[in-house]
Amino acid sequence: MFKRNILITLLLIISTGCVQLTPDYIRGSSYERALMLYKEGSLPEAKRMAEGIEKGAPDYTSAQQLLSDLSTLMAKVADTHIRLGNEYEKAGIYAMAAREYATALDFRPDDKRLAERLRVVEEGRLYKASNKVTDKPKKGAGWRATGIKKAVKKSKSTTKIVSEHYKKGTVFLESGMFSEAIEEFNLVVDISPSYKDAAELLAAAYYGRGLLHLESKEYIKSIDDFTALLELRSPFRDTQKLLSRAKKERDLIIDFHLKKGIEHFQKEEMEDAIKEWDKVLELSPGNKAALDYKYRAMTILERLKVIKEERQ
Repeated sequence: MFKRNILITLLLIISTGCVQLTPDYIRGSSYERALMLYKEGSLPEAKRMAEGIEKGAPDYTSAQQLLSDLSTLMAKVADTHIRLGNEYEKAGIYAMAAREYATALDFRPDDKRLAERLRVVEEGRLYKASNKVTDKPKKGAGWRATGIKKAVKKSKSTTKIVSEHYKKGTVFLESGMFSEAIEEFNLVVDISPSYKDAAELLAAAYYGRGLLHLESKEYIKSIDDFTALLELRSPFRDTQKLLSRAKKERDLIIDFHLKKGIEHFQKEEMEDAIKEWDKVLELSPGNKAALDYKYRAMTILERLKVIKEERQ
């Protein structure tokens, strides 16, 4: 069931891509935009969009149902961040606790007690349920770690912290929030490489983000994700095939812009030619042909500029 949910999420996310930039989003109604944002994993933005739909509007009922679904999911995400923040706080890792509470507030902005808790831990103090705080943490808990891994290993709450990162990662993955899932699962496998199926889910997150980038024609990012995935776990599904596809499509785009630039160059349209070769260099920073042509075009432009100035 879980893997099927991941697949469904992947298909939904891939179909929308960078949703705010798509024609469907631009032309869509407020409800349609909210739904797109929800499927993309932008939950707070989806909630704000749905809340703006007034009673009596054609999509009002659907918007209310979406808000209900959003509230359930956002509460789950917020609770996960709060639990993890609490573990960090108890371990005296206040910077990480503050980060988790701040993220939870994004999903639960009206929680005054959570806001107060964030304020307290940002000051490096331990929050108490009675709203009292200790000026100093317990002996041995107030040290500042030089890195997350070092700090967590020194804590007695290692298992709980790993578990909470794992839970956060699964929530993010199911929501199609692949970058966030990658961050969480990387922490898990860094601390405990063999923890449950974290490595498998990390691979799935890289796979999902790589697909998103590929469908959005962000070939460099797609290639980076698929390459990282294969270094982590190879083979994995059809990743090698998708990596080859990304490279092939990237090369076709490079060839198109390179030739387009040459056409402009031959017509003495140097500025347009340079624009085309810049597009090549975005996809292939060290492309020798594009660098050479661009240098020649810039040299010609500079000479023309000198001639023009001499004639004035």
